Amino acid sequence: MHARSQANGGQILHYYLVDDTVEVREVQETNSGRDPFPLLLRRQKVPRNHKNVPAVFPTIVLELKEEELTDCLDPSDFVVGQTVHIFGRPFLLYDCDEFTKEFYRRNFGLDDFAPVDVAPSAPAPPAREVPPHTRFGSHEDSLQSCTMLVPKPPKRDYLLKLLEFGNKTLRFAASLVSQKREDTGRRFILSYHVANDTISIFEPPQRNSGIISGKFLEAQRVPKAGHDPSNPTYLGLDDLAIGARLAIHSHLFVLDDADDFVLGFMESHPDLFPPANVESVRARSKLAHTKVLQA
Repeated sequence: MHARSQANGGQILHYYLVDDTVEVREVQETNSGRDPFPLLLRRQKVPRNHKNVPAVFPTIVLELKEEELTDCLDPSDFVVGQTVHIFGRPFLLYDCDEFTKEFYRRNFGLDDFAPVDVAPSAPAPPAREVPPHTRFGSHEDSLQSCTMLVPKPPKRDYLLKLLEFGNKTLRFAASLVSQKREDTGRRFILSYHVANDTISIFEPPQRNSGIISGKFLEAQRVPKAGHDPSNPTYLGLDDLAIGARLAIHSHLFVLDDADDFVLGFMESHPDLFPPANVESVRARSKLAHTKVLQA
């Protein structure tokens, strides 16, 4: 009979009718990583309960003699689909050969010899978990190191937007909201690049300010405050309005003004902006125009 142990995989169990002995042979598959021992159990009689020994049995003796074995396994204990215990180790009998089937038909009247499926089921693939952002580089850059051994620059499909908007840039005047005294009165130019949704910030020079002017933020996509690091959302066109407060990398900016191109772009692309944002820029433009006429 073919048997399978819960610990050592597949075995072939031989029961010899001539003397009621049992033998268990190992069946090792190629590249199984196990030593090719031919026998798991040498041919011998097997008691049903190997711990059931007489009280006078000497404890220094390892095994009972064959004449001392009174209750041993017999052919009725070996049926396909059942589990037989051999010296405390369970063996599931999952199939047998044709000679064994014919023997059980004649002597035990058995007809059901359907083999038991013992093929190991494939384990479910582990769920892929994206580690949190390391804060070095952009989120897309860090994600590349999780998907390939040699990271490559992330591919961005900006071709259609680049053909439509080219190098169009929306410029806003912004002020920094800060509790520090030295930041009072600092003015910035916030530029939104429509073709790739990046934001850059430049600080123009101010006389006697004591602060070196120049580039404050290189052009990059800016995640919104409180975003999920594993799935960030970025500042977009719908966030641009006069009076809007933008949290950019722990700094809070307020958009105070916009150039004339911003209003013309918003009015020509109303589907990209909320109506309230367009109206805020339009109202600011009217106010500035009124001040010029009054002057």
